[in-house]
This record gives sequence, structure tokens and C-alpha cells, in this order.
Amino acid sequence: MSASHHALTLILRQPQRLLLHLGDSALFAWPILTLIGIALGISVVHQLHYQLGNAIDTTLKWLAYLMLFELAPLFSSLLLLARNGVACANQFAPYQLHADNEIKLASLIGVRQLAYMLSGCGLAIYLAVASLIAGIIYAKPRYLFEEWQQLLAQLPLSLWLSLPCKTAVFCGVITWCCCLAGVFSSRRRHASLATSRAVFSSLTAVFLLDGLWAVFWPLDA
Repeated sequence: MSASHHALTLILRQPQRLLLHLGDSALFAWPILTLIGIALGISVVHQLHYQLGNAIDTTLKWLAYLMLFELAPLFSSLLLLARNGVACANQFAPYQLHADNEIKLASLIGVRQLAYMLSGCGLAIYLAVASLIAGIIYAKPRYLFEEWQQLLAQLPLSLWLSLPCKTAVFCGVITWCCCLAGVFSSRRRHASLATSRAVFSSLTAVFLLDGLWAVFWPLDA
């Protein structure tokens, strides 16, 4: 039986560990993302509508595209990197890439990866919705529900699908970068370098993927 199959079995047998990582990430990030979402919504609407003179419908549509396609996945994944990346690198620093540790290591990484992908998607959706609601309230507080329904009708399906897919990819890559940075640092007996390597490799991978995503994701106008 392969190591990946053993790892998946161990993940399914440890739901409490998965829930622990989910709750820890969500409870930490939600208050911060609320403030970020409100600030971004008000800032974008103020710049585009009140200073540049764009129509409010066009402004809200630009806000939705900006949040769903770019800022919400990026902010949520980078927030998880800041909160959990250092912990991943430090936790996996004692491990060595030997055969007896391969299954345990794969299961631990798998638990964290699944937890961060799920929590990242939830946080990204929450950030996007909070920003859109804040922008609508700032521009037209008396027409919140009407503007919300109109905005939802204008957005293509590919934009909605991009949000969870992009966030899941970012969070999964960040988890692997941080965990493997800790492992390889331990093999070289430089565990103190695990944190810097984790952050640098994660940021490099995320921004490279972000550029490729903008080029290759089929986003309808």
C-alpha cells in the first residue's frame, strides 16, 4: 500500500486535528478580514465613484471583479501564511526524510493542507462578501438588497469559480512550501532558516501562480 494511501487513512482517522486547524485559522482571521473587507470596499467605491466619477453600477462591478478574482484569494492566503506558515515550518523542522517518517510526514502535511485549503476558501468568500456589502452600503445604503441582486446577476460564473479554486491552489502551495522548508532545513541542520525559506518560497510561488492565473483562467467579460 502506498504512502499516500496510508496518509489519507490517517487523515480520515483524525478529524479532530482537522477541525482544530480549521477553527484556529478561522477564529484568528475573521476579525482581521472584516476590517480589511470594509476598508477595501469603501476605498474602491470612494476612488472610482466619488473621485473618478464612474457610475455606481460600474464601480460595484469593478469592485466585485477585483475582490473575487484577485484580492480576496491573495489576502486570505497571505494571511494564513503569516498566521500558520511559521508554525508549519517550525513543526516540521525536526522531521527527516527517511522511510519510517514518510507516512507520518505525509499525513501531517495532508491534514494541514486540507484544513488550510478549506479555511482559506471560506475566508476568501467572507472577505469578498464583506467588501461588496461595505461598498454598497457606502454608496447606496437604502438600496442594499436591490444593488446586491443586480450585482449578482451581472457577474459571470467563471468569476465565482475562480475565487475558491484560486484560493485552494494558493493555500495548498503555501502549506507544501512551509512544511518542506522545515523538513529540508532540518536535514541541513539549519532549522533557524526554516521560517525565512518558508516565507520566501511561498511568496514566490503565490505571485508566480497569480500571474499565470490571470493569463490562463477563462474569465468572461
